Amino acid sequence: MKKSGILPVFEEVGKNVLAAEEDYVLDAVDWILEDRQFRYHDQLDSRLDILDTFLEGLSYERDEPVNPQELFNELRDLVRIQFELTPNQIRELAEGPGDELAFALRSQVESQLQDLEIKRLVGGVERLLGAPLEGDEIQAGALVWESISGWIVKRVKDMFETRYQSFFTDPEDARVVKSIEAGLKDIQTDDLSDADLVNILGLMAEGKQAAFDKKSHKRIWLRTQRLRYTFYAAALILKMSPEAAEVEILTHLEYARQQVQKAWAGNELNRLKESKISLLDEDLREKILEALGEESYTKVENERIESLPDELHEILGDLLGRSVVSKIYRDLFLRVISELWVEYLTEMEALRVAIGLEAYAQRDPLVQYKSRGFEMFQKLMEDMRVGVVNRMFTFQPRNLDRIQAALNDSGEQPESA
Repeated sequence: MKKSGILPVFEEVGKNVLAAEEDYVLDAVDWILEDRQFRYHDQLDSRLDILDTFLEGLSYERDEPVNPQELFNELRDLVRIQFELTPNQIRELAEGPGDELAFALRSQVESQLQDLEIKRLVGGVERLLGAPLEGDEIQAGALVWESISGWIVKRVKDMFETRYQSFFTDPEDARVVKSIEAGLKDIQTDDLSDADLVNILGLMAEGKQAAFDKKSHKRIWLRTQRLRYTFYAAALILKMSPEAAEVEILTHLEYARQQVQKAWAGNELNRLKESKISLLDEDLREKILEALGEESYTKVENERIESLPDELHEILGDLLGRSVVSKIYRDLFLRVISELWVEYLTEMEALRVAIGLEAYAQRDPLVQYKSRGFEMFQKLMEDMRVGVVNRMFTFQPRNLDRIQAALNDSGEQPESA
């Protein structure tokens, strides 16, 4: 790929990446809005039912006088709302509330619940964005879900429009464009390697932001994430058939495994170069014996690894790399399985206790225990599979610099990128 004329291509990729993230965020915001609206109405119905039941009970005759303040506190605790009533209204509550007081109480339930849900809604969207929702405040008199939804969606779109301008179109800023230009300027040849392309994509994605250290009171630079390729990659995968996506993912994983194995091989050969084969772990010695044959193994078992012929050196490196990767896989599996197994046992104990408490109303609680226990075990198996796959994609080796150096130096590429 040539350097000349590549700038518009990178710009287009950056714009597509930002647009894919915006689509994802807007879809997620819609889901959050629907979820919080459902929770609001569910909570509202539940608490109004409690309020109505409480007020209905006050209409019955009581044998003993009731302390108005204690009754008011009991109402607060039952409905879980911080009602605000005047002393006269509190006395009226104890004597038997009229329609006006009942309406005031219901209004306070609605307003306080709505305020709470709005705060949770805005907080959830801000956590999704990783930034506060900026812009004009929503009008207090327009606190209905339609206006709230419109206000939040507008803030999100405005935020992405601001990012689009500052990344690509602002003549004085255009941070992503400037990062692309700087990356291309550092490349001396007109031909771009895969490593050059990856480096420029990295420059596009990350930026720097000035901040002040609270301890030293000096200005420092913080890394910021400008572009997130995950959403664009997901959008591209969604356009593929399941079969093609499966091949793509497995090809990528196999290529990544080979490169990690090769990097660990070099690391282990360097670490053990002064050692003799006869001093290695027994399991590894058996694998070397199987690979070399007994006659060849006997000739070299007492030689230092660095003095081995190139052919044997390569075979030993492959075995060492595979051994380290196998240990990584084993550790990964054990960690995931151990964590989930402990959670499963805890949940099973809680289930046993719960069913034991329910046994008074059942003829055979063992049937329910087996049924629910089977469902929990099926979920455990599913969580294990998901957990292992997730760790495979997010695992970071300790010697990351060596791994990255091996990836950059390798001229091999996967069949489909």
